[in-house]
Amino acid sequence: TAPRALAVKKGDERAEIKRKYKENRPDMGVYQIKNKATGKIFIDSTNNLDGTFKSKSFQLKMGKAVFNRELQKDLNELGAGSFELSVLEILPKLQVGDNVERLLLARKLHWQEKMQPFAELGYNSQKRFQREREQL
Repeated sequence: TAPRALAVKKGDERAEIKRKYKENRPDMGVYQIKNKATGKIFIDSTNNLDGTFKSKSFQLKMGKAVFNRELQKDLNELGAGSFELSVLEILPKLQVGDNVERLLLARKLHWQEKMQPFAELGYNSQKRFQREREQL
């Protein structure tokens, strides 16, 4: 009976770890990268704001904005110090059954529509914005 008791205990531990993870999920939301010299912005969403901030900050410091060619061009000219990251919105904690990708896309599109980060105002693609709106 000892091995069975051990298996039950491991199952309980696993369930507890999953419960804690769900309670402590990273903040999800919409963020922007702003070119302080030109005012141009890039808006995107993520299911992990903290992790994305660390990743994007590191990419900027290394001079590699692989996620956007136009931003990369300005980064080459102006350097990482000309860019700042900020949070536009943190999503409320999700409920069971929520479609995370759909919620993030909807909020990203909301902010893109509001702030119009296209052409001379930003780094986002108007075509991609239209395509994603049709998907939603």
